[in-house]
Amino acid sequence: MQTINENWEASRKLLFELMVRHSAPYLQRCLKCSSENALVRCHQCDNYGHYLCIFCDEEVHTSHPLHDREILVSGFYQHVKPTQSVDAEGCLVTISEYFNLPVFI
Repeated sequence: MQTINENWEASRKLLFELMVRHSAPYLQRCLKCSSENALVRCHQCDNYGHYLCIFCDEEVHTSHPLHDREILVSGFYQHVKPTQSVDAEGCLVTISEYFNLPVFI
């Protein structure tokens, strides 16, 4: 019977490779429209899935500007401001200078 340390040594390389493979970004279709590549990942968009194309991102996040979004740029996800998105060439752009937030008095 193997000891815990031997089991760990045997499994560590496989577990590491699986973690790296799982966290690596890959290009997939938008989960809202299914017609464009998804370049935006939103951690709060449960209604449409977490991956959106740039067009659906702008449509959805106009009414949800404070969602925690990331844009796929040069093969890596990077966090963006609520006023930023990515254009068709993959460059960061400003989508709105100001956005309306509900005011509760």
